[in-house]
Amino acid sequence: MNDFFFTVQDSNSFDMAPGNYPFNTAAVILSVLICHGTPLQCGREQSTMGMMLRQHVFKKIKGVSLGTECLRACNEDVRCQSFNYVISQGMCELNNRTKEARPEDFVPAFNRYYFKRNVNRVPLGSIPELPAETCKEIKASEGGHALSGKYWFDSLVPGEVVLADCNMETEDIDECSANALVCNLNAKCINTRGSYNCLCHAAFTGDGKNCVGR
Repeated sequence: MNDFFFTVQDSNSFDMAPGNYPFNTAAVILSVLICHGTPLQCGREQSTMGMMLRQHVFKKIKGVSLGTECLRACNEDVRCQSFNYVISQGMCELNNRTKEARPEDFVPAFNRYYFKRNVNRVPLGSIPELPAETCKEIKASEGGHALSGKYWFDSLVPGEVVLADCNMETEDIDECSANALVCNLNAKCINTRGSYNCLCHAAFTGDGKNCVGR
């Protein structure tokens, strides 16, 4: 079981977004020390007032009185990477990305704060329930320290989550290594940096996605 220790700090110590936001500081959990098992497994994370991660909410939880409930819900879902807390509505927005993975989607939002999960967070792309779109966002999500290897992606085959090699030095997905066909059965897959080509075999004609016998 996790033990949570919460401190509410003075508004002058808030990590504020540009501009001043008139929040009720008594209702906001700003600094959280999260312990899992022993004190040596503790981690510290700080919420960011007046900011949210947009377009990556996979679950909303209404009727929440404190952000601590969002934190617990996030820690119990393997897909959860971070959450937004909507203060006025008492609502949690669980995200399947972090602001590090998608900095372009980290935007000012009145009456919200953002919090990144830092206890037992599953690395992006490491399980099929949490597929990535690119190697770049996996690397960014892990602070630039992700290793080359196989990861799950939902961007290679429409409607499918597939496993493929990812080169973290070049940030390139090897689509040809995917565990699902990206080219026609009668075509050769050629990986290129940032893309791939499909070439029909000699006895066939077509664009590589569709090949028919001559």
